[in-house]
Amino acid sequence: MKKALITGVSGQDGAFLAKLLLEKGYIVYGFVRSRLSCWRLQELKLLEKINLLDLDFENTKELYENLDLIQPDEIYNLVAQSSVAKSFENPLETIWIDGFWVSHILEWIRKNKRETRFFQAGSGEIFGISKTFPQTEETPLSPNNPYSTAKVFAHNLVKNYRELYGIFAVNGILFNHDSELRGINFFTRKVSNHIAGYFLGKKSILEVGNINVERDIGYAKEYVEAMYLSLQVDNPSDYVIATGTSQSIKNFITECFKVIHIDLIWQTNLTYQSGLDVSTGEVLVKVNPSYFRHFEIPKQLGDPTKAKQILGWKAKTTLSELAKIMVEYDIKFLSNQNIF
Repeated sequence: MKKALITGVSGQDGAFLAKLLLEKGYIVYGFVRSRLSCWRLQELKLLEKINLLDLDFENTKELYENLDLIQPDEIYNLVAQSSVAKSFENPLETIWIDGFWVSHILEWIRKNKRETRFFQAGSGEIFGISKTFPQTEETPLSPNNPYSTAKVFAHNLVKNYRELYGIFAVNGILFNHDSELRGINFFTRKVSNHIAGYFLGKKSILEVGNINVERDIGYAKEYVEAMYLSLQVDNPSDYVIATGTSQSIKNFITECFKVIHIDLIWQTNLTYQSGLDVSTGEVLVKVNPSYFRHFEIPKQLGDPTKAKQILGWKAKTTLSELAKIMVEYDIKFLSNQNIF
């Protein structure tokens, strides 16, 4: 029976991946920073099925001791400081967790168990403000924030260890992927949660940042399947994991409102854009320039051709289907909280 270790197992991707691996008969271990963050594992009824290990992600001695104990066949490194905005506020933490942490895992594999297969969760952010569309595994890397800079460091390390030491190490270049298990501090979940609240009676205006940026957004539950498949083939490589389509954030908001049977019409005046209920004329969405990001990437679009050809993987869930999954989940979630 194979043993898999998931760092960041309590996150969105970690929880979905743990469920998939358990269904395939793996013994699953997971590193967590706090047991208080394990609500996703509880939601999927996995908490008692995973071997959870508390770990200070800055304590490398503790990391090596746990790896020696587990002797994993596969390692999925999903732990990260994954907020671009937060990476500007805490660049040192971001660089450590998203970059240097990877080097310690790779070194353990090199010195102790070279047959261990390793997956590194990368990001489409590594391409920065690219002039190439869609972005492939060969597109030049051009990070423009601390988060993507740390991810590029990790990306290159994985390639180095694969080429220099023959380690089975894979970079998954993951474009935006969301779900009902996304953290409430992420934009897409803020949108779905707000709209669910509106449906339940909390009549407030949704304030957002730049809604004209375009993103390649898929369903996280499908993306972990690509992670798993990338470690099952004969040879390690790097893969863009994306839908191959790009839509504006405005479209995502529009699709989320459609779930509660509200159609939006967008208007622009001299200072901001706003989204109005077509039926009533009520303003439901306002663009707030103070929410705009530093060095905003105007468009991201991944080319998943290689993943399809080699792994047999393809994204299936559309943006409107994803919006429905998230809003309906949040309606149920908020209803159960007895907030309204």
